[in-house]
Amino acid sequence: LRACEAQYSATRQHHTMSVQGRAMPDLILHGIPVSYDTTGDGFPLLLVPGPDGTATLWGRPGAVVSALWRVVTYALPAAQLHDVALLSTLLDTLAVDRLYLACHAHAWPLGMQYARHHAARLEGLVFLGLRAAALLPEAISQMALPPASLSTSAVPALVLLEEQHPVVFPQADTLCAHLPRHTRVLLPTATTTAPTDIPAMPAGHAILRFLLHCERQRNLVRGASFLL
Repeated sequence: LRACEAQYSATRQHHTMSVQGRAMPDLILHGIPVSYDTTGDGFPLLLVPGPDGTATLWGRPGAVVSALWRVVTYALPAAQLHDVALLSTLLDTLAVDRLYLACHAHAWPLGMQYARHHAARLEGLVFLGLRAAALLPEAISQMALPPASLSTSAVPALVLLEEQHPVVFPQADTLCAHLPRHTRVLLPTATTTAPTDIPAMPAGHAILRFLLHCERQRNLVRGASFLL
């Protein structure tokens, strides 16, 4: 971790200068304008936009994340945030076959629906009950997922919740009932800042541990396939 942080610190100024003032590349998918950006060259990790349609809610990908994963962020009109077909087309366009998918509270339905229809493409899911539930009351109603609308998914999942927002716990119970391979983590109250500032923030540290565990499992499976 220290080596990754040192590498990031050494290249941060150059990276900032190289992207300053440059808009993310634009695509037109299903008639919808979509912008995207990538950081790193590892296994893909896609961060679903916040309720405003941008990735600013996530903060900056930390040095460790950028060193180990290809972090994909994208922006689009907020009305299309829960469009599973649009997300699938974006991944096809970016040549992303398999990935980790991370969703803030408002995007829990998108994550579950994507797992329902495209489970074979997912190595892991991250659901965060952070900030969106605290700052946007309407997000709570969006998280009221009817059990009948969900199907059980065997994809490994991490569910992060804040102790100070118990109002989302019933929705989390519904979600977790359909994720038999989930890990639920309750975070301290003062963790609502950018969760991908890894490993500085508690949420980011939990995400890092989960992704590293999934990577070990993925590499074990890949290694075993060579023996068949």
